[in-house]
Formats: sequence, structure tokens, C-alpha cells
Amino acid sequence: MRLAGAYLRRDFREDVGYRFSFVLDLIDALVLLAAVYFLSRGLGPVRTAGYEPFGFLFTGLAVNGALSVCLICFAQSVRGSRAGGTLRATLIMPTSATVQALSSAAYPMLRGLIDAGLHLAAAALLGLSLSRANVPGALLVLALGLAAASAVGIASAAFAIVFRRGDPLLWLIGVTGMLLGGVFYPVEQLPQTLRALSWITPVAPALSAMRPLLLDGAALGDVRSPLLALAAYALAGVPLSLALFNRAVHHARRTAGIRET
Repeated sequence: MRLAGAYLRRDFREDVGYRFSFVLDLIDALVLLAAVYFLSRGLGPVRTAGYEPFGFLFTGLAVNGALSVCLICFAQSVRGSRAGGTLRATLIMPTSATVQALSSAAYPMLRGLIDAGLHLAAAALLGLSLSRANVPGALLVLALGLAAASAVGIASAAFAIVFRRGDPLLWLIGVTGMLLGGVFYPVEQLPQTLRALSWITPVAPALSAMRPLLLDGAALGDVRSPLLALAAYALAGVPLSLALFNRAVHHARRTAGIRET
């Protein structure tokens, strides 16, 4: 917990230190929300997969944005440590690689959740009705989605440690989630092959469960299939990715001549 707190304070100071960038990120998110709102109004009474266009599009962008934070934050932390010259100091630390990986994600995940909450409040002001939302169910799906996305993010960080460059896996999962995960249009509209391919990313099952829970107030039993897919993704992916990250750190320490403790 102390290490997570230290990472959180460091990243918060860096984020606030670049106030202009911080404000631009917020403006960018609000502009995107406004664009979605006016686009949905232009679509008129058309319903997408049974939902109003604004609710459908907003939920897709909000969930994809929150999951994207977990996809990129781990590798981003590794690259930031390398650029700042602190990666070797991190490798020397007696703390386990697993604890370091999870602690480094403290602030990015918190920032992503806060951003999602602010966007949700702004969307409600623009007319998004959440009166029937199954809030506990939606929070459960969000937690499982974040864990599933973190599995990919941690594997990406392992790649960044070993190969010191961008990770094609992260790019592939990110693009697949955006194009095939149901962010802008229902997965059911895709050809059968692409529909099956979309489930290699946690975005598709997360949205398949989140929209009914958030917009229709569905029960968890109504979204059993995507919920089980997310749970399997998280329960299998997180331990495997942490094991991969530990192997990558062990390799980096051995290459740098750092004795393991």
C-alpha cells in the first residue's frame, strides 16, 4: 500500500504539474462528448440495437476509454521510467515485480475512473437517463473489464521491458476493441468471422453486459454470457500476465547484472 501511495503521489504531481496538458485532456473529452451528443441528435428517432443513439454511443466510448487506460498505463509507466532514467533503480528495488506493476497503475486507473464519472455526470446533464440503471451490476462489470484489460496491459509492459519498444499486441487489441468491440455499432452487424474475433478483446463482452445493465436496468442473470466471458478473461489473464511480467523483470535484471534478492 505504501508503494502504491508513492506511485499515486508521484503521478498526481506530474499530472498536475503540466496544467495545460491536463486542461487539454479534459477539453478533448468534453468535445468528444459534445460531438457524440450532436451526432445522436442528427440521427433522429433511429434506435441502435434497441437503444437511443446517444446512450448507445456514450456507453461505448466511456467503457472503451476506461478500459484503454488499463491497456496503456503499465507499458507507459515502464517507458516513462526508462526515459526518466529511473528504470534501473526500479529494477534494483527489493519489492516484487508483481507489486511494482500493480502499484504503478494506481493513479492512471483512478484518473480513468474519475474521468468516466465526470463524463457520466455530463452525459446525464445532456439528457442521458439512468433512472433504471443497475448500478451494482454495472460496477461489477466495470471491475471485471478493468481487470481483463489490465491483463493485456501488464503483458504489454513485459514486452516493453524486454524489447524496449512499442508492443504490437497492445496495438492489435486496442484497434480490435475500437473497430470490432461494439463501440460505434452493434457487434451483431459484423460478419460471423469478425463477430467471433471481436471477443479476443474485453471491450466486446464489457459492452454487451454494460449497456443492458446501465440503460435498461437488466439483472446480472440477463447478461450471464458476457459476464462469464469477462470473468474468465480476468481470472485467467491476470495471473498469466503477472507471471510473464515477472519473467521479463528477471530477464532485465540478469541482463543488467543486477543480483536477485
